Amino acid sequence: MLLVLTPRAEAKKKAATEYDLSGSVLSYDHDGQVYRFATDRLVYTLTCDKVKKLQFRDPQCRVNGRPIVVGDSVRFRVDGDQAYLPPASGSSEQELQVLFTELKTPPSIPDSAVDGVVRGVVLGEGQTFWARTQYSVGNAVLPGKAVWTCEMQIMASGKVYRLDCPSNPCQVNNKDVEPGVTFAIRLDNKAAWLSVDGVHFDKDDKFKVLSVADYASPQGTASTGK
Repeated sequence: MLLVLTPRAEAKKKAATEYDLSGSVLSYDHDGQVYRFATDRLVYTLTCDKVKKLQFRDPQCRVNGRPIVVGDSVRFRVDGDQAYLPPASGSSEQELQVLFTELKTPPSIPDSAVDGVVRGVVLGEGQTFWARTQYSVGNAVLPGKAVWTCEMQIMASGKVYRLDCPSNPCQVNNKDVEPGVTFAIRLDNKAAWLSVDGVHFDKDDKFKVLSVADYASPQGTASTGK
């Protein structure tokens, strides 16, 4: 199975160092290519890109010499939108692409609104996979297709808003968005304006609202088409 993803802006490559993150495997699917690793603070959704220098089939990342399964403990490191596991064999690290990063346990945010502006916290950010059921071209209604989209998910007033990001990674005020960051939000039915100070709402920080749902669970806010 081939997953074609949108590359992020180039990140500076760090030298391989200690694997400073540890967590457990929550799930995997797509024939062992897409994984969810949970650390103390964050949940990472990743796809296995490369296990060894030369490979002739879809990669399947490994731990302790066997394919990763739910419940495994993993040590890894993250550099930009890439993650690395210790070598499965030989001297090459196993490479994974970070699709989505989300908070494991979101903080509580006051529900109060002032002049139509509410406070919200970013639950997660990255690439998600979804399918449109149909779309229109002129007078014709065509069947839908599966697409990757870059989005952030933000919680405000008991709701989770999926916002379409024009760049990858998502940015507000020309800065990369990370899970746990709070913003002031001005909303209507189809768009959201995000601001750092709650006073200045820049036109470049306007985002299309993809969907709205009631907030229900501290985990699983990311959707990867699973």
